Amino acid sequence: MVIRYVRALLCIVSLLCFTFNGVVEGSAAVINGQALAEYWISKLAAPGEQIMSGKQIEKYNKSIQRKIPTVVVDLHKYPDQLAKKTLTTLLGEAIAPEGEYFVDGVPVTASYYGQLRARMNVNGVKEHNPVAYGITVVRSNLRTFPTKIGIFETKDDKEFDIFQETAVNPAEPVLILHRSMQGEWCYVQTSNYRGWMPTEDLAIAASRKDWLQYMDEAHYLVITGSSLKVKDSPVASEPLVFEMGAKIPLAEARGNDQIQDGYVVKLPARGKQGQLYFKKVLIESNADVRVGYLPYTRANIIQQAFKFYGRPYGWGGMHDSVDCSSLTMNVYRSFGFKLPRNADQQEVKVGKVINLNTQTPEEKTKNLQVLQPGATLHMNGHVMLYLGQEGDKFYVIHALAAYGDQRHKNSDGTLQRIETMQVMVSDLELTRRNGKTFKDSIIVGKMIEW
Repeated sequence: MVIRYVRALLCIVSLLCFTFNGVVEGSAAVINGQALAEYWISKLAAPGEQIMSGKQIEKYNKSIQRKIPTVVVDLHKYPDQLAKKTLTTLLGEAIAPEGEYFVDGVPVTASYYGQLRARMNVNGVKEHNPVAYGITVVRSNLRTFPTKIGIFETKDDKEFDIFQETAVNPAEPVLILHRSMQGEWCYVQTSNYRGWMPTEDLAIAASRKDWLQYMDEAHYLVITGSSLKVKDSPVASEPLVFEMGAKIPLAEARGNDQIQDGYVVKLPARGKQGQLYFKKVLIESNADVRVGYLPYTRANIIQQAFKFYGRPYGWGGMHDSVDCSSLTMNVYRSFGFKLPRNADQQEVKVGKVINLNTQTPEEKTKNLQVLQPGATLHMNGHVMLYLGQEGDKFYVIHALAAYGDQRHKNSDGTLQRIETMQVMVSDLELTRRNGKTFKDSIIVGKMIEW
């Protein structure tokens, strides 16, 4: 679903993190190996025990789709055309933010938003609008409006583009619902998001059958590293960037699906007229990939999360990196889960969910002790992956932008912002800019299992 400017405000104003050396006002996050996955894995009672089978994960995914069908979408069941009212309503989800925002340091005017709305070509919506079937050929940004130009809350900000919704991997099937006025942008539906994508980043399948065949290929590689760069041809100027959990169909099934030098995959490409064709590309045998999804164990959850440790914070996938919710999504995607993209939507009550919102500190402590490592912890606008308890403190790994400085307050009483912009380990005693700790701010704890 297209995210309003509220998401940006939540993250810019209240996201928390800690300093680059990992030590935060009395919280020694890297002492005794706490910055290593192996440290937390060694504390697990049954690190290699399977939590859920592949079939159970499929059942879990279907439960999410039933709970929030307009957020996590079953692309197989999507209608082949949309009525005018339906498509107009979807396009209307893009709302211009209120208040002052800037483009290249210049305040955004109301007329600028009007130009963007005109570019959306809402008047071009027909009574019946056929759906087209596309596959991304590069890593692409999904935008609130059909523009690559970002707007920011302050003149100097270049990190929190309000129009940046998320990033989409190459080889990702999408439904094309509408086109912009000049046709250079497509309004698309992915498995868990809607927004505007440059037309040049897509190839159009000749038929729904061809599109489904690629999406449902039984033999595929899963990216198990934090990301993977793939040269799709010897003369390519830039490699394709895939995130953790991305799935790439194999060109041929070969028993173990590996040849001497690596894996041959089937990558989509865009013809001169925008048509879809495929090319075979070799992914080297030493790449951090796997045939099929990883086994869903607590050790693997923690191992996958720590592959992002130290990576820069990337709002909406900027800098080819992760924000808090895409970190969670990517880690769990490497096991086959199809989670919502955004932190608040990831709170969906499927699995073992504990409501911590109205609990006393003592009650919250007892419930946190019930949660297993790998659980997700949710605050308003932010999500963390739980690692475990050390003494009287609870630890998490998360992608964050800043935390509140307890030593310095603003005139309105909020704590000043200390920027960090990394994936880091911390305890839950850090403070938000409103003065509350992480622990006090948690509203939901969730174990993604039955």
